[in-house]
Amino acid sequence: GIICTMTSLPIMSVERAVYYRERAANMYTAKAYAMSVGVVEIPYLVMISGVFVTIFYFIIGFQNEYDHFLYYWLYLFLYITEATFLGQFLVVF
Repeated sequence: GIICTMTSLPIMSVERAVYYRERAANMYTAKAYAMSVGVVEIPYLVMISGVFVTIFYFIIGFQNEYDHFLYYWLYLFLYITEATFLGQFLVVF
């Protein structure tokens, strides 16, 4: 979680200058930029959460049931998604 937050901070701080330049040229709206940044992160977050859960779920010794595995994956995906979006949000202020 905190790693996703901390890794998104320097990336978004660099992209902020590009956003201001392109926004001044009326290339797109703030809503379109925010949506695109969010949508682009989703495949990456699915991948890293899937790799983590696939490796560590069975090592930890959780129940060997498919629905429990998917719930754990969903929970972890939502958690790191929230952490990543929080890091992007913090750069704004």
